[in-house]
Amino acid sequence: MILFWLGVAVLTLIAALAIFWPWIVTSKRQELDQNHMNVVLVKERFSELSQDLQENILPADEKAQAESELKMALLEEVKDNEEVNEQGQGQVPTVKWSPSQWLLALLAAVSVAMTFASYWQSNEIVDIQNWLKAQERMPELGERIVTQPSESLTGQDYQDFILGLRTRLSKNPDDAVGWLLLGRMLASAQNIDYAIESFDKSLAINPKQVGTLVSYGQLLLLANTPEQIVKARRLLAKAATLAPNNTNAMGLLALAAERSGDTAMASATWQELAIRIPKDDPLQATIQQKIASLEGDRTELQVALTLDTAMPSLSEFSHLFLFARNAKSTMKMPAAVVKQVIKQNDTSFPLTLTLSDSNAMVPSLNLSSLEEAVVIARLSRDDNVQTLEGDIQGEMTIPIKKGMSQSISIQINKELQ
Repeated sequence: MILFWLGVAVLTLIAALAIFWPWIVTSKRQELDQNHMNVVLVKERFSELSQDLQENILPADEKAQAESELKMALLEEVKDNEEVNEQGQGQVPTVKWSPSQWLLALLAAVSVAMTFASYWQSNEIVDIQNWLKAQERMPELGERIVTQPSESLTGQDYQDFILGLRTRLSKNPDDAVGWLLLGRMLASAQNIDYAIESFDKSLAINPKQVGTLVSYGQLLLLANTPEQIVKARRLLAKAATLAPNNTNAMGLLALAAERSGDTAMASATWQELAIRIPKDDPLQATIQQKIASLEGDRTELQVALTLDTAMPSLSEFSHLFLFARNAKSTMKMPAAVVKQVIKQNDTSFPLTLTLSDSNAMVPSLNLSSLEEAVVIARLSRDDNVQTLEGDIQGEMTIPIKKGMSQSISIQINKELQ
């Protein structure tokens, strides 16, 4: 960075000399021009005297006297100029600028200022400074985020850590654990596409990295599209095979099997997980609810959706989200989520969607675990379930009847600000 600014200073100096050098030497050029003009005038006068002599206008003795006077006058003029130059040595010559020269100087200064401003913006100097700062904070942030998580962390702290981690991985791209950590950080920041890319790079380096398989599978389950659920199931099955005692991998695998419609495998996996965890583990109650649901006691909501005619057209949105969360808690984590892509010229409204325990995002929080739920249907312009200005939604609060199917109707009639 120091070399860059030195280079800028040198180039600016060269440019300034190129612009102002003609004005620096103006006084010297004027002096030479004056002497040359005096010589030319004397020569012309000599020619005139010779002409007068030939035409008998001027006697020879007067011509000689006139020539002598001209030579003396020229010598006196040159001598006066030399004395002025000697007196001015060691002093900075005074340069008088015309209005046009002042205007040119002003335009040059403005041009230099605009050049620096444009360079500052186009090259994102502030971002570069933030990048340098993030590099310096990496050891501290790594301690607070990874080793001993701190509640005092801010969003900027996470952004700085992600930036620093990306820089390290650019220098050491074969670090599978580094790509795993970056993927988890990006997933937490809801940067799904880059998180998936990071997990893919981690698995390309170490296909048997159990942490990557589990985190990647969990992210795909959150995305909750049919293709991603199939991929999640494959990744989690591999993780469960590599680490049979990893209860997190097993629970997510059961959830993936349930969402993909394989109730037999889902039930078997839940029962296997129930055996592997302690009997007094609070997760046992959730697992038993899952097993009961898969065996026939199914808690679900049949939600009929309609769109208010006063709302924007369906074609303005790309995704439909239907989700339920605990009405008695401030936690906004959904207990069940269904996401559906809206295709061009889609006229599917009204339509009916089903929410059940198979749509849970994590095994310990599902529809059956709620006593009262807020059910929300939202049309969004992107694939992020987070609230955005311009999205439209409808909602309803209902009691949950465990092991039973309920039918409700929701009209999407509110634009979010």
